[in-house]
Amino acid sequence: MSELRHDPISQRWVIIAPARASRPTDFGGTSSSRPRAPRCPFCPGNEDDTPPPVAVTGPEMQGESPHAPWLVRVVPNKYPAVGPEISARFSAGPRPALPAQGIHEVIVETPLHDRPLTMMSDPEVTAVAMAYRSRVADAASAPFARSVMLFKNHGADAGASLAHPHAQLISLPIVPELLATELRGTAAYHAANGVCPYCAAAAASPDLLVAENELFLAYCPWVSRVPYEVWLQPRRHDPDFAAMTEHEPAALGRLLRDVLIRIGSALQTPAYNYFLHTAPVHGQAHPTYHWHLEILPRLCRFAGFEWGSGFSMNHVPPELAAERLRAVST
Repeated sequence: MSELRHDPISQRWVIIAPARASRPTDFGGTSSSRPRAPRCPFCPGNEDDTPPPVAVTGPEMQGESPHAPWLVRVVPNKYPAVGPEISARFSAGPRPALPAQGIHEVIVETPLHDRPLTMMSDPEVTAVAMAYRSRVADAASAPFARSVMLFKNHGADAGASLAHPHAQLISLPIVPELLATELRGTAAYHAANGVCPYCAAAAASPDLLVAENELFLAYCPWVSRVPYEVWLQPRRHDPDFAAMTEHEPAALGRLLRDVLIRIGSALQTPAYNYFLHTAPVHGQAHPTYHWHLEILPRLCRFAGFEWGSGFSMNHVPPELAAERLRAVST
């Protein structure tokens, strides 16, 4: 059973999740302990290798040719970091912990094993973005949820264990400290300046813009932690990802694909992570927050200074990274 453990000094939470050690991998490498999986559990025909789905998008729903039995398939993670069960164990004092109660799902983004987001059609990326919104909304409705994070690991260097395009979702009974810090910071900035800092940053920094469409924009944040870090956010101020309008998922999917194509072309297809920061649920409202999706290419590794200080060292100024990404033809 998973457990959430808390360090009262650094305020850091860690999930102790023994089940994660058994997850499969089809990324090779030099280690003999990581053989290529003989079959992909996410490919059509292998559906019995995963738990029963919690949501399925049929190809006919997005106007795609019905060459596959589904377009997007969402299943509970077979090797979850958190689970719906509740144990009786709670502890405080020098060893704080509580049950890691939550939801852990895998969003299989396509039936095609070698079809990343950069190769998907408009209907396909729309279906992916709609699945993201639907699953975040559903996870947020659970009474024990306080926060929901959707994330994607692309490539072995980004932590992916299977190559088939997929994202994951984890809900938690706590608000992670990083998100809590953002909430406090946006509220303080708004109180001092009368405007959302995310809206202000996007409006005041055209040199950091990477791409945009009618509903969303993508830019390199002024304080980028890694080279070519890019954030996507809606033009309209909104703290809640699940509150997207019916037209926004299509625009989000198209811009996300556009940015990933630019990153892949400029950087020779690096591994990357992206993750969603959206307001907590079942608590106080956070009207000054602005949801966003953060994309971090895996171009460098943390070393002693970074781990010891909590600082990042970025050797590519974000305004230069944005210029280079803007110049890529998509």
